[in-house]
Amino acid sequence: MNIDEKLTHLKEAMNNSSLKDVTSDKQKISNYVFSKKQKRFSLFNNPKRTLQITSSIVGVIALCVLMVYTSIGGKNYFNPADPSEQPFVDPFVSKDKEKYQVVVVHSDSSKTDTEWNHLYKKQPIEEYVSNTRVLNKDSNKAQSLISRYTHEGEETSYPLAFVFNSKQMVYKTSNKGQLKTYLTSLHTPPTEKSPLGEYMLAGITLGQPFQKVVDTLGRTDDVFKPSEDQKQGPIMLFREKGSFAINVMLDDNQHTVNGIHVYVDQLKTEEWKEKVPSTKQESLKTFGNPQETKKYKCQDDSMCTIHKYNNMYVRFKANSDNIAYIEYLTPERQRQIQQRYLSKEKGKYYIVLIQGEASNEGISEWDDVMREQLSTKMTGYTSSRGPVGNFDFWFVNRYNVKRAPVAVVTDTEGMVFKAHTVEELKDFFEGK
Repeated sequence: MNIDEKLTHLKEAMNNSSLKDVTSDKQKISNYVFSKKQKRFSLFNNPKRTLQITSSIVGVIALCVLMVYTSIGGKNYFNPADPSEQPFVDPFVSKDKEKYQVVVVHSDSSKTDTEWNHLYKKQPIEEYVSNTRVLNKDSNKAQSLISRYTHEGEETSYPLAFVFNSKQMVYKTSNKGQLKTYLTSLHTPPTEKSPLGEYMLAGITLGQPFQKVVDTLGRTDDVFKPSEDQKQGPIMLFREKGSFAINVMLDDNQHTVNGIHVYVDQLKTEEWKEKVPSTKQESLKTFGNPQETKKYKCQDDSMCTIHKYNNMYVRFKANSDNIAYIEYLTPERQRQIQQRYLSKEKGKYYIVLIQGEASNEGISEWDDVMREQLSTKMTGYTSSRGPVGNFDFWFVNRYNVKRAPVAVVTDTEGMVFKAHTVEELKDFFEGK
């Protein structure tokens, strides 16, 4: 039915209704209908619809471009990633970003060498190595670990150590000495905060960082850490042909030097000997005149001399101008050493007995008195055989011990009494 027929029917319907008197212009109605039809099929006369269609076309084009690009690049963004293509993270990496972890693989025959398992407890290593994991070489974990880091044809010996940071394995060795050296080298010394000392001994002085000691004296595997109750930092022990030559004490927090002991007559390395005076004349030239000079009976009827320079003490051999020993300590380190000889409980005492040349019979009388008082009036005692000069140098010097035998009695603060006979010691305790 065309438009003319529709208009004819419409007119007949209107004549039969209340609209029969309404007149119409056939041409106007025709033009109106055609204009609506034309607008309905025009894209540009409907902005909203035009925007929707345009967006869809652009999206399809972008998707096609992305698919072509990924197919050329060999990457697949539409399927789940293949786990084998993910970066591998070793399960043994350190959980702490600031520390390292050591994994030691033992064979049945190497298990007895337990030092490998506890290097992380040594100072200053314990500050930056979290712990050590120990594996048997026949375990699945050990086999997997070894296969990951062993080249084809490489011979494996045990114990075998792996060092990990928080991301990857950084070092592997089957040599314990090399492992100690490597772990020590990981240490980053703090900024020098302590004031430097006045005097240099073998190229080092008080207040210098741990790394400066290593750079000057070299590395040592011999590091001693005092017990916790002594509250002292670690001590680096440098030996010459088996004997102690230089002991360097470190602060427990900053790892800076707070004490130096030099056994002058044990120095064999020429470089060290050149940097440490060995005679009275060289000492005066190097350090100047002492602030104080002390003399005491050190062995038999011989006399020993001490030159005091602020916190440094130079002790000469008996009846000689040759230096035996030099001690250089910060005030804090001196306080720490003093704690070793003090009573641990108020109201009780601690005794240091220096026996000297006394006979064994006489010493047993001293021991009897101390044991008798141990449970009620004493917290402990130390007994040293031999002459005064063989006892701890710090103790002899601070408490002005000049002859033996002598019992030095201390409380929680310091020395309170010196007894040169058993009767004097008995009288002291009877008055308490």
